[in-house]
Amino acid sequence: MLMLGSSIGVAFNVMFANWMVTVLLIILFLGTAAKVLMKGIETWKKETMMKKEAEKQLESESKPGDGSGEDYKLLPRGPASLPDELMNRCLYHTAFTGRSY
Repeated sequence: MLMLGSSIGVAFNVMFANWMVTVLLIILFLGTAAKVLMKGIETWKKETMMKKEAEKQLESESKPGDGSGEDYKLLPRGPASLPDELMNRCLYHTAFTGRSY
């Protein structure tokens, strides 16, 4: 595709005057810029709508006094939360094999 564009550009440079090539390039760049701008605005509008919907959904799901009565518990952290038997097996395995899992 790059070779084709280069070939067309060379042919236009030979066929048209310098001012005409400049005008054609300006028109090409303005058209490309307008297309990119419209696509960017469209994408921005979609993302803004999605963000607002996500905020509404998050707000409706996480009301503090909604009466669900669910209490959240912290996840167990580290070896202190393991039962003694499992803890001893882990220490035994690590001490004698040199590998930990």
